Amino acid sequence: MESRTIALFIVLLIVTNLATGATMYYLFAPEAEPEEEVVKVGMVFGLTGASAREGQTARAVYEMIINEINEAGGVESLGGMKIQPIFADHQWKPEVAAAETERLITEEGVHAIFGCTWSSITLPAAQKCEQYGIPMVCGDASNPDLTDGRFDYFFRIVANDDMFGKALFDYMNDIQEETGEPIETIAYLYEDSSFGAGCYAGWKVWNADPEIGGYEVVEDLPYAKTIADASTEVLRLKNADPDVILWAGYSTDGLLFAQEFETQDWLPKAILTQNGVNKPDFIEGIAGTDRADYYLNVLSWNRDVDKAKSKQVRDQYEEIYGESAYTDVIGWYSSFYTFWQALEDAGSLDPDDIRDALRAIEIPANEIPSVGSVKFDENGQNINIGLVVTQFFNGTDESRAWKTVYPFDVAAEDAVFPMPSWQERP
Repeated sequence: MESRTIALFIVLLIVTNLATGATMYYLFAPEAEPEEEVVKVGMVFGLTGASAREGQTARAVYEMIINEINEAGGVESLGGMKIQPIFADHQWKPEVAAAETERLITEEGVHAIFGCTWSSITLPAAQKCEQYGIPMVCGDASNPDLTDGRFDYFFRIVANDDMFGKALFDYMNDIQEETGEPIETIAYLYEDSSFGAGCYAGWKVWNADPEIGGYEVVEDLPYAKTIADASTEVLRLKNADPDVILWAGYSTDGLLFAQEFETQDWLPKAILTQNGVNKPDFIEGIAGTDRADYYLNVLSWNRDVDKAKSKQVRDQYEEIYGESAYTDVIGWYSSFYTFWQALEDAGSLDPDDIRDALRAIEIPANEIPSVGSVKFDENGQNINIGLVVTQFFNGTDESRAWKTVYPFDVAAEDAVFPMPSWQERP
């Protein structure tokens, strides 16, 4: 009995000491360092899958400018708060883009979203941002539906397809006056996702305007983005024989059509594109050939743009990553610069304050690398973005490639119209 009492006493003594020790630890232990507050930005891009290279390029550009801002002291109006990008891979699937956008908002607590390259993928991401009241800033996707008034939290730096389309019609009118060579008939060629459909809708609107368009449409040709054989489509175009093709697509299908035009030994007077023919995948795919020579492409930027900020960002990107900058590189940079300035103006991480700052912001032309400046309309579309028409010269000569040919007063080279036939080429 006595031994039991002694044992119980020892147990109680141990428990008491442990409890006292724990209490003393919590009373006198040093406080944990509070987690540093940061501006969290969600980046929803295709880092794997169909066009992973483009998604990885977007990541590189955003990391470049975020590093610049953080190294320069962060967001001044928020006490030097640093910016933390959180990347998500949408795998080039709309449903994944929606899910990842929602995860970044609800689980990661991001203060804004950037993305998503393709219009068909950007749309569901924008819907999630609208649902949760989080600003989304876009430097790439161009479908007009994104800025048709349905979203209060969506802002696009680059032109939409209607704006790109009008530039092509302006070019057709002015090149006829410049050269005396008539354009009477046109054909529409477009991939059938939301990007191509958006371009097509804009072309029809502008062509219906008698002061801008009025051309006879001799072929209207949608095709699947995943097209594997373009022989039937090119034969239809050859039989219709339009003066000009208006074309909206991507790099892979662009290479397919370029090869098929040569195979079938036919070309119109001009091929005017709203597509990925300026992307590295396309340029590399036609290297050493003249298949894309004399194609025309409307862009919000080209490498020969004579603007100090443009040259600075172009050279910085190329020095860091060792590859040529193209128009999306500049759009992505300009989009984040605009967001950063809006953050400075807002002085707040409240999403409504950031949205209101974006609505009110005006960025002068000398501060962004894109052609033009930044001022959003009531639907979130930048109405001050500039556009250029470029032409591809000598695919066998890397020193020339895409050159700005329009507007004529800023052209780096004279436009060639009509384009030489296959037999007329050297």
